[in-house]
Amino acid sequence: MSKPILVETDVIKTPDGVLMPVYKDWEDWHGGYEVKMVYCTTIAPDTSKGPILHEKRRGLMTCIQGDVSVTCLVDGILRNFKLTDKAKKYALIIPKNMPNLITNHSADAEAIILNLPDRAWHPEDQDTQKFLSWEDFFEKQNACPVVENKG
Repeated sequence: MSKPILVETDVIKTPDGVLMPVYKDWEDWHGGYEVKMVYCTTIAPDTSKGPILHEKRRGLMTCIQGDVSVTCLVDGILRNFKLTDKAKKYALIIPKNMPNLITNHSADAEAIILNLPDRAWHPEDQDTQKFLSWEDFFEKQNACPVVENKG
C-alpha cells in the first residue's frame, strides 16, 4: 500500500452515549491490516503534531474528540485528510515511510487521537523521526547532496 486509505467509521447512538467501532479484523476495507499496538495521544487546541515519519510501521488513526485532520506527503504532494466532519468520523491508514502531520483545528478543545499501528513501538527499535515543520522535513531529506565522482 503506497497511498492512505480513508474510510468513514460507524457512530452508533446508544441510550448512554455512542459506540464507534474502529477496527474489525473481518472487514475488507483494511486489506488484512493487523493491529500490534494501541495508544491514545492528545493535541492541544490550535496545535499540530509533527511531521512524524515511521519507516517500518503503518498507522491506523481516528479522532475520538476534536476537529482533526492529518496531512500526508503522497507522491510529493501534501494531502489533507479530515478525521472529523460534523457528526461523521473517519479512520485513516497511513502507509509506512509516509510523513504525516496531525492538526487540531479546534480553538478551545483538546483533541484525542487513537492510533492502532501494525508494529509496536519498542525502545530498541523506535522507528520514529520527528521534524519541526514540513520545511524542516524537506530540508533534512535533501541534507546530503549527491556528489559526482569526477575520477
